Parts: sequence; C-alpha cells; structure tokens
Amino acid sequence: MNGTRKMGIRGLTAVAWLAVAAIPLTLAMPGCQGRECESDGYKDYGYGPGEGHLVDANTWETTPNNAPWIAFGPYHLWGMHPVGLEGRDILNVNVYYSADANPNNTPGSNYTIGAGNGADQQISADSRTVLISNATCAPNYVRVVIQADPLPP
Repeated sequence: MNGTRKMGIRGLTAVAWLAVAAIPLTLAMPGCQGRECESDGYKDYGYGPGEGHLVDANTWETTPNNAPWIAFGPYHLWGMHPVGLEGRDILNVNVYYSADANPNNTPGSNYTIGAGNGADQQISADSRTVLISNATCAPNYVRVVIQADPLPP
C-alpha cells in the first residue's frame, strides 16, 4: 500500500510541474496575434442596387448560389433588408458561409449552413431587418436566403 501511495504522489507532482511549465507558454501565445479579430462594424444590405433580389414572391436572397457571396469579416454585423417581403412575418432564415467568395464555381471549394457564433441571427420586431453576425475571428463569405409568409389573397 505504501508503494501505491508513493506512486500517486509522484504522479501528482509530475502533473503539477507540467502545469507550472505550461503557464508561461500559454501566456506567450495569445489567441489573436494582431488585428485580425477587429470588427469592421455594422452595414446595411438590401437597399442598394444589386443588393439582393426576390427569387419568388416569398423568398429573397442576398446573391444567387452560383455568384460571388458577400464578405463576412470577423465580428461583422449585417442588417439584411429583404426588399419585397415587407409587412410579412419571416418564416425562415438560411445562412450559408464559406471561406471562398465563390464556393460553387471554384473547384475544391465548399460551404456549410451557418450555425452558432459563425452565423448568429435575429429578426427585428417589424420583420424588416434580419441581423446576421459573425461572432468569430474567422473571415468568411456569406449568402442569406429569407422566406416569408405568403401574401394574403
């Protein structure tokens, strides 16, 4: 029993020394090395020429799937204005993002459905603005598809 106790104390001592040795290494390597995590702020999208369009009477998209997507920098916040869907409740917001500006026309490129901090979304109370934020340090490109209730007959 005494040998087992010595072995346990030696193991704990080794772990303690490793933890103490790791502290200076951790402090010397911060997560952000420079200015790559700085936000370029908030921008509106949808009111300007060429900023989004209706796919059908109930669906709006920022860009076609096979066209260049819009830049989505670190800690960026987009205010998407789905022009043509005003006055209707938003049913669905799909956010797609990629490391490539044109993922469907670049061989070997890909995209994913946005989730979590990479594509946080909120809809304004009047359904006129959909806020999409990139709460990460990763620069990406984004395509947003918004669907609304059908127009009343």
